[in-house]
Amino acid sequence: MARSLATIYQQLLAQKNAQPNLSTLNSTSQVSIWNLWLWIYAAGQSIFEQLCDLFKTNVETIVSNAPVFSPQWYQNMLLYFQYSATNPQVVAALPDYSIGYTVKNTSLNIITRASVITTTSRAVNIKVATGYPLGPLDGQSVPYNTPGPQYNALLQYLSAIGVPGTQFNVISLNPDYITCNADIYIDASYNGVILGNLQAAYDNFLDAIPFDGTFLVSDLIAALLGVEGVNDVVINYLYAQAATDGYTGKNYLVNTLTPNESTLILRYWQTIAGYAIDNPSSTFSSNINIKTN
Repeated sequence: MARSLATIYQQLLAQKNAQPNLSTLNSTSQVSIWNLWLWIYAAGQSIFEQLCDLFKTNVETIVSNAPVFSPQWYQNMLLYFQYSATNPQVVAALPDYSIGYTVKNTSLNIITRASVITTTSRAVNIKVATGYPLGPLDGQSVPYNTPGPQYNALLQYLSAIGVPGTQFNVISLNPDYITCNADIYIDASYNGVILGNLQAAYDNFLDAIPFDGTFLVSDLIAALLGVEGVNDVVINYLYAQAATDGYTGKNYLVNTLTPNESTLILRYWQTIAGYAIDNPSSTFSSNINIKTN
C-alpha cells in the first residue's frame, strides 16, 4: 500500500539525521537545498508507489474476473444464468474482463442448484435444478430431459461462455423419490406431536443433502433419533426411485429379507437427479409405526 508523501518525508528525514555527515544540515528554512531534495524525492516515491498499487489492482481484477473454466467457475456461472421468455439474455465480454450480462437482473437467475464434473475428454457433466422446492428446468414431468426454452437457452449460454469444442452434458430432472418404512419407539408423552415432528425431520434431512451428493442410512437414523421423544428407530425398508426410469425401479438400501429381520443392502444413496424428496404417493408419516414400548 502506497505511503503518504508526509510519511515518506519523515522517514527520509530520520535517515538523514542518523547520518553523522548529514545531521549538521539542520536549517529550519523550508527552501533549504537539502529540504527541497527530500521533498522532491518523497513526492516522486509517493507517486511511484501509487502507480504500483493501481497496477496491482488492475492485475488482480483481470485475474479474478477472467474465465478459468474450472468446475467451481462453471458452477458459479450456472447460478448467474439469466432467462426471460420475452427478453433475450445475451452474454458478452465485459469491461472488467469477465463474461456475463451487460444488464444483471437477479430476478432472472432461474438456476438455484448446480453441480459440475469435468472429464478428461473435454466433456463437462452438469446437473441443475430450479426454484424452491427444487424442480427441473421447464417444469418437466417426464423421465428424461425434454428440451424446452429454458433448457435450450442454457445450452446456448454454456456454448457462449465455455471453451470452444467442449461438450456440455446437461441434465435437469425431477427429484429422486425416497420411501421409508420404520418402527419408531417413543416416549408416550409425545404421542400427540411425534408424527408431525418426525415428518419434518425426515423432510429436513432430505432437503439438507448436498446437491448431486449422497446420504447415509446411518445419518437418516441419527436425524430421526434427534427428534425429541424418540427412543429408538428400526428401519424395515428404505428404497430410492429415480425419474430416469419413470420411478419404476426400487433401489433398496434396507429391506426385510427374512421375517422380522431387516438387512442393510446399501449404506448410502447417490442421488440421480441431484436431489431427493419424500415419495409423494407413499409418505414417510404414512409408513411409520409408532410404538411406545
